[in-house]
Amino acid sequence: MEVNIRKKTPHFLWRVVLPLAVGAFIYICGRNFFGWPIGPDAVPMPGWVKYNLPDGSWVFAFTNHIALIWDEGKRKNRLFWIFAPLFVAVVLECMPLFAMKGTFDLLDLLAYVAGFLGSVAVFRAVPLRKLRFRDDGIASRG
Repeated sequence: MEVNIRKKTPHFLWRVVLPLAVGAFIYICGRNFFGWPIGPDAVPMPGWVKYNLPDGSWVFAFTNHIALIWDEGKRKNRLFWIFAPLFVAVVLECMPLFAMKGTFDLLDLLAYVAGFLGSVAVFRAVPLRKLRFRDDGIASRG
């Protein structure tokens, strides 16, 4: 199976890199790390944006990354891997309830589910198979 990197690169940038960058920006600007000049008050934002949106954005990005990799794969294998980020996130969030120290947060769980569902919605709304790239690299529906 030949992978068309040129076809997937724009999707990788806006479906994976951009959500991770936004989540990292929120995480860094919303919290004070190592005495950096950027701190909790650098960019005022609501608590759910500061604490939960970065969690949802990494699940969104991770799910999209796996969906891009497995776009051409067999359905059974593809579904297993696409659900993996949500499963890992939920298990790690629930670990403080059973096995380790930490804080369980229901809003984090909701952010994970929202990130996963958002990723699935984006992938269904703009499937890779329906996009064609011209020689100049511009996408058009085909």
